[in-house]
Parts: sequence; structure tokens; C-alpha cells
Amino acid sequence: MSKQELIVECIAALCLSDGPDNIRKLPENLERLLTTLTSTAEEEQEPFTSALVDSGLLQQLKSLLSNGNTPVARVAEIIAEIGKIESLREKCIEADLAPHLVELLSSKDPTTATQACRALGNICYDCDVARQVVFELHGTDKLVRLLQRLLGVEGDASQKLQHTACGFLLNLTNAHVPTQERAVEEGACEVLVNYFDRYMSDPDRVLMVLLCLGCIADSDCGKQKLTETKVADAAVKFLGLDTKEELLDPTLELLGSLAENDELKYQLVEAGVCNHLLRLLQAGAAIINDDAATSDDNEQQSILKLACDLIILLLTGDESMEYLYAGGEGVVFKQTVLWLQSDSSILKIAGALAVGNFARNDDHCIKLVADGITAKLLPLLTKNKDSDYRLQHAVLSALRNLAITAKNKPLMLKDGVLEAIMPLLAADSDVQPVIFKLLGTLRMLIDGQVEAATSLGRNAQFIAKLVKWCDTVTHAGVKGEANRLLAWLMKNSQSSEVAMAIVKEKGLPCLVTMATAEHVVMQNEALLALTLISVLVPAEAASEFQSDSLVPMLHTLLTSVESPVKLLVNTLELLKALLQSGALSSDALSSDLKTIVNTHCSHSNDEVRSRATEIAKQL
Repeated sequence: MSKQELIVECIAALCLSDGPDNIRKLPENLERLLTTLTSTAEEEQEPFTSALVDSGLLQQLKSLLSNGNTPVARVAEIIAEIGKIESLREKCIEADLAPHLVELLSSKDPTTATQACRALGNICYDCDVARQVVFELHGTDKLVRLLQRLLGVEGDASQKLQHTACGFLLNLTNAHVPTQERAVEEGACEVLVNYFDRYMSDPDRVLMVLLCLGCIADSDCGKQKLTETKVADAAVKFLGLDTKEELLDPTLELLGSLAENDELKYQLVEAGVCNHLLRLLQAGAAIINDDAATSDDNEQQSILKLACDLIILLLTGDESMEYLYAGGEGVVFKQTVLWLQSDSSILKIAGALAVGNFARNDDHCIKLVADGITAKLLPLLTKNKDSDYRLQHAVLSALRNLAITAKNKPLMLKDGVLEAIMPLLAADSDVQPVIFKLLGTLRMLIDGQVEAATSLGRNAQFIAKLVKWCDTVTHAGVKGEANRLLAWLMKNSQSSEVAMAIVKEKGLPCLVTMATAEHVVMQNEALLALTLISVLVPAEAASEFQSDSLVPMLHTLLTSVESPVKLLVNTLELLKALLQSGALSSDALSSDLKTIVNTHCSHSNDEVRSRATEIAKQL
């Protein structure tokens, strides 16, 4: 029989209007059609099924669904097979099959409800059009109620329906906000947590439940609702069981989604999740060691990396971090510090990130540095300066946080942090995130440290690189940090040598541009640096200050209604310094700018009025 003849026969066999004989044979004909669909070679499935659909199959199936005397479970099963084909999902919706299938979700027959879930689940897979239609038909509500009704019902048929209904919920809500929100409103979070707690010993059901919970937890409303359930306790309990390896991945993914919420972070650490994560990492010590890993170990290594990532994520919450630090005696804290000396790059990176998270308040930072953490971090930079940029980034993040505390700066400089960082600059790295952290670390280190700021600021080669990064367009963070570091070198050194280096390496235009930056803090930093340069090296800076950009910058800041008082004061201070030092002549000022200065002589703020009056006299 040719393909076309087979298609004609399949369609004709489903026609109810061809008399009682055809109706009597309908179950047999449906079975033959289902067998034909499932037995067709994989490469032929889409063209053959598409040809059936083009020949009117969907209309026939709709007619059968609306007839109360037909075996609707078998019809739904056929639709489920059609729904596996991506190109036919929207056609199933256009054929108006969804209303009939949604109604079948309320069927008391487990087989019928199972096949309806299969059909709708397949049609909704990666198809927002179908998801929206099912949502508008209140299919989400019916599905959640079905799951609620089935909770605790035993038997093979019910177990299969529970599994299939969870699969449908997953496909329906995945990345589709309306159905996610509706599912949460209808109580999906509570029922799924109940399923999770009840069926932990059933791998098939718990896998689907985990995937559904992970999907719901991806939404803001779902994450918030889950904070009101016992999902944290259930997940930690499950992780403590002899969990099969294939279930660890979705469990850790779910925990990762939950841990994005600060309230759930604390619930998880309080429930003891980190103890189980450390146990996993200890059990997989040989696998997580990069040198020992083989291609067969990649999947397990991925799971162990998820465990590390989860610990780091939990440490980003203030309360959970304090809980795990435990005054410096926490098991997790001590273990992550030990990771810095591991042979595994995964553990070393995780250890450095953990230190950076623990170093989020002065007390922790002071204790960490006093206990010698710097000596454990620096070798990771010197040994890996040409290889793992992720490790460099993590170590620099930790060093930056540690250097924020004023008491730590001289101690870290004494420990050789500056000497360890500088070779990374010489390596001409183009990894922007590493450069970003490196510049931030240097900025924190030199704050209030005159000698370090002077030493770094008079390094012409370094200033030249810094000026180049001030104009980068590929990474906004690098550009911002480079400009701020340039200004901080001048502020903290107040050295004529540093001022000269900045002028010679063409850094003045960077500071002039920075003075009109988006952030007021950066504007004030730039104005202070420019004022110091105009006082320390007026003659050398004069030609740069005569550029076309300086006066317009002054004009912009003095006329902007958004300029706060401090910014006006610093702008007038710069103008006064420029005029007094001779770095800028009064002839270079426009009459308009002189008028603006005069208007500030009657400003409501005393400081602004005083400085404006002084400048007006000079002019």
C-alpha cells in the first residue's frame, strides 16, 4: 500500500458518518492508526503525520472528542503522538482540540485523564501559543485541582497519572509567566511540596516534581510563595537520603533557584543544607580533582560544581553568611578556607569566592587578614597568572573586599599584595572582568596610603595603561574603575610627581570627561584631582587646561539645576585654583561663564556664595 493510500484509509476509518459498521470498528481503527503513527520510522514521522493532518485528521479527531460514545482516551493518545511534532502543535490549537482536551482533565477515568495530560503537555512543549490558549481555557486551574485530588491516591493508574500531570504542568508553565502565576494562585506550590515530601522514595515521580518545583521557583511569585511552604526542609531532607545521581542535578538546580531568595537562603542553611553539600564534595573528592577526572566523570564533576556554586550563592545572603561564619568557627567557613590549598581549580575558585563573601563587614575582614588569609590567596595569583582567569577574578574579588577595611590596607600592602598584582598588569591581559577587579583592588589598597599611591602613581607605564582603559568602550566597569583609580591616585598621593605623570600620559582629558559623569561621587572625585593638578603642576598642565573641553565642563556643572551644593563648591574651587595658579587665564573664560559666576554670588548656600564672590573679584 502506498503512503497516500494509507493516509486515505486512516482518515476514512475514523469517519463516524459511514454507518454503524464503521462505528463498531472505531476502537480497532483507532488502534491501527496509533500503531501506524508509533511504528513509522523516525525520519518519516514528521512528513507522514503532517500529510495526515493536511488530509483532515485533526478535524476527524475533534469530531470524535465531541462524541460521547467514542473511546476518547485513545483519541487523546493519538493527539499526544501528533503533539510530539513541533510543527504540528499550533495546528492542534488551530483545530480547536484544546477545549475538549481540557475538559477531559476532569474525567474520573485515570486513563482518559492521563492521555489528556499527555496530549496537552506535548502540544504545550515549547509552544507559547498553546500555553496561552490552555491558560485562557482555565486549564491551569483544572490541572492543579487534578494534582490536589490525586495526592495520596495509590495504584498504578493513579501513579502514572500523577507523573504525567506533573509533566504537563512543567511544559505548561515553563518560561510562561501567566501560567506560572495562575498555578501559584491555585496552590501549585503547596501541592508540589506535598508530593515532594510524600514520594521521595519514588524516583520517577520525585524527578517530575523536582522539575516542576524548579520551574515554578524560576518565577518571582513562585519563589515568594515557596518561602511560605516547607520546601527548604523537604529539599534538605531529600539531599540527606541516598539520592540517586540522576536526581542530584535537578535537586541542586531547585536549591539554586530557591537560594536566590534571601529568606529561603537562611531557611536552607538553618536546615543544614551545607552539611549535605560538603558531604557530597567529600565523597567526590577524587572526581572534583581536575587532574584525576576523565570523560566518564564529567557529569559527576558538573554536579559537584553545582554544589560549590550553591554554597557560594548561600553566602551572598547577609544572615545566611553570618550563620555559616559562626564567629570564625563555622564548619563551612573553615572548609572553604581549606579549599584555597586544594589541587582542584573548582574548589580553589569556590574557596576564593567564599572568602570574598565572608569579607563583607569590617570585623570579618580584620580577623581574616589577622589570621593570614592574604598569604593563602596571593599564591593563587602568582601560580596562575597565565592560566585560569576565573581563579584570578575570584581571588581579586576577595582581596578587594578585604582591602575596603581601613585597618587592613597597610597590613595587606606589607603582605605584598601590590607586588603580587602588578605582574598581572604586565601580562597584557584582555580579560575585562579580571582587569575590572584588579583596578578595584588597587583603588581600595591605595585609599589613605600615601606611599603606595605615590609609588603607583609615578609609574608612567602603569598610568599609560590606566589612561587607555579610561577610554575603553568594551566594558563599562573597567572604564569607571580606571577613571576613579586615576583620580584616587592624585587624591591619595597629592604628589607633584604623580600629577606630572598624569599630565604627560594625557590623563587630564579623562578627568575632565569624568567630571560630567553620571554619578555625582565620580564627578567630585574628578574635580578634586583636577584641582590638585592645577595647584601642583600649573605650568605643565596649562596647555591641557586650555583645551576646548574644560570651559564647557565648568559651564555645564555651574548651570545644571541638578548640581548639588557640594558639586557646585568643588567646581568653583577648581575654577579658583585654575585662575590663581595661572593654569587658566581669565581671558579663556566666556562672558557667559563670568555671568554665571556672578549669579552664584547671591546663592542661598554660604559656601557657594563665598567661593563665587572670591572668583568674581579675581575676574
